[in-house]
Amino acid sequence: MVEIAVLAAVAALLILVFRKRPERTPKGNWIVVDGSNVLYWDRDTPDLASVGHVLSILKAEGYDPLVWFDANVGYLIGTKWMGPGPLAERLGLSREHVFVAEKGTPADPLLLERAEKLGARVVTNDKYRDWVERFPRVQEEGFLVRGFISRDEVGLEWER
Repeated sequence: MVEIAVLAAVAALLILVFRKRPERTPKGNWIVVDGSNVLYWDRDTPDLASVGHVLSILKAEGYDPLVWFDANVGYLIGTKWMGPGPLAERLGLSREHVFVAEKGTPADPLLLERAEKLGARVVTNDKYRDWVERFPRVQEEGFLVRGFISRDEVGLEWER
């Protein structure tokens, strides 16, 4: 009898260990950054440093930022296409936290979809008027975090 009980316990343990687990989003204090928008916050000139300044504030506030860019970001800040790896390196983020939309695909719906999935807010000055029907949360107070950069001052307008 004891042998059967031991075999049953081992079988139950093996089932628990090897069963397929559902995919889970890692826990974090996520916030999504519209990198293509924030890129222009300082004097309306595309500068990756603008994104870096905003990321510094977000990290200091305890957020885990995910940054999205349109496919042309490399041409805006350099001379060639640039993928998530080099952008992440320049921003001091892990590769898994930076995304670049495919050519011909706007980043807006991708970042809004990710924000909804994570229950996260979005840092941008864009009002996403073209996406209101598909993503009604863009009209909710506090969902979009606006900001500015002027004379070495970086600010985020948190509506809590």
